Amino acid sequence: MATAIFEGWNARKGTHFAVLGVLAGLLVWALGLGRGFDQGLDIGVQTMETGQVQIVSTGGGFDQYFRLRSLIEGIPGVEAASARLEFSAKITNSQGKFLVVPVRAFSFVQENKVTAFQTRVLHGVSGPISGLLIPKSWEDRSFLFPSETASLSSADGTWGPVAVTVAGSLERTSVFLGPDTAFLDLDTAQAILGAQAFVTDFAVRLAPGIDPADWIKDQREAFAGDNADLKSWKDQSKEFRVRLIAQALPLFIFRDSIVLASLLGVLFLAWRLRKSFPTPRKKAIGLLVGVFALATIATVWILWLLFPLWETLFVESFKADYPFPGPPALSWASGWETVAVPVIVLGICALFRKRGKP
Repeated sequence: MATAIFEGWNARKGTHFAVLGVLAGLLVWALGLGRGFDQGLDIGVQTMETGQVQIVSTGGGFDQYFRLRSLIEGIPGVEAASARLEFSAKITNSQGKFLVVPVRAFSFVQENKVTAFQTRVLHGVSGPISGLLIPKSWEDRSFLFPSETASLSSADGTWGPVAVTVAGSLERTSVFLGPDTAFLDLDTAQAILGAQAFVTDFAVRLAPGIDPADWIKDQREAFAGDNADLKSWKDQSKEFRVRLIAQALPLFIFRDSIVLASLLGVLFLAWRLRKSFPTPRKKAIGLLVGVFALATIATVWILWLLFPLWETLFVESFKADYPFPGPPALSWASGWETVAVPVIVLGICALFRKRGKP
């Protein structure tokens, strides 16, 4: 029986199918890298920035904050909602140096329920605290440090200065407002701004299984009289996505180069060896396909393990903006290509062999 299985098999055939498997593995891995980038971007923007739905004021701010918050939290399917107040402020350190930066104020507890932002806060900040959270880059530039006191005033000089304690720093701040965004707890902001403290938007987290687009369609009428616009995080992140993909050009050039080179390798190998040896028996074909599958899986696995050794070369160009949920690292994701690409590679080889028969 062993003789029947191995009849028509030789080392050249095994090497041929192993090389095809390596090329198919390169294709699968490269396409999965692009898919992983997209998924990581979507997940990161949703969990770090927008929530799943944003309810944005079209009139400069909501003057009925408590009523709106109760309305939102009472809608079926809402897991958590965080009110946000955004304004521009002049922040001055103890040496008299200042920066004019965007400030986003919110309840640290509520915001954490929507975007888990406190996973990015350094110096052990947790629970209900008050004060200013600054970008980690300000520490690196020796502008401000946690436990120091900063002076806040409006960019146009209409209010302030007010002394505010720096409660901690953040590894990553707002991907939409910019790298110098500071976070302030909502109670402090409302005490500083007084009558000007109008909440500008609400970030909403929905229960699992609820589609944001359907939720927006069903609830739009409920906010018709509040000068509010309901947006999904996908809508909010479109402009940011275009900008980030442009910055990540080296990654996509790398991916496309591997895809193109692998496809050309498959075509050349299939054409070059189309008449090199007779078609193996059916039982030997199964063994050859097994070699091909093993080589494909091994290639994807090895590349996945080794990629962290050189991924910094690609991450460096966009890591300041890419909303990594944790340390900067590109994810890899499987999809249709996991099955389709190996089948296509074998299909190309079969096509060439059929046409290559004398």
